[in-house]
Amino acid sequence: MGGWEMPSKPKSPWSGYEIPHVSPGDPNQNSIRELVKHALVDLDELAHLDDSQREGLEGDLVDAVGHFRAGLSAGKRGVSDEFLATAIFHNDVNRALETAGVPTTKWSRIHREDGYESVIDRVARAVGEVCSIDLPKDTKRIVRAAASIDALL
Repeated sequence: MGGWEMPSKPKSPWSGYEIPHVSPGDPNQNSIRELVKHALVDLDELAHLDDSQREGLEGDLVDAVGHFRAGLSAGKRGVSDEFLATAIFHNDVNRALETAGVPTTKWSRIHREDGYESVIDRVARAVGEVCSIDLPKDTKRIVRAAASIDALL
């Protein structure tokens, strides 16, 4: 063909998402960062974040999952360690969203038909679902406990 080359396609202004190789059957096979990225893809509230904010949010959420998986031994009477770890996870998600500049006071009726759900709850559920963290359906007690933890810090 001598010297003729196909012109390359112009770069698209649209951002792309490379789908990770996530195995839903075995969450331990995947890295936590891949799981968190996979969980955040479908959340419309995070669509306005630029790359550096999104990477910071992903890093903070990876730390939150790591803290939850490490466990907690508070030794408080009448309160399970799992409940406190879940409240701390919820608080860490809240701080990660605030650090990334996401308004955490938005409420959405999309996810739960019986009531409103905050952005924090939606992100915590999405990340918890892919990282095998069981969150209760009613998060009122956890939100109250997370607020008291935040008041102590």
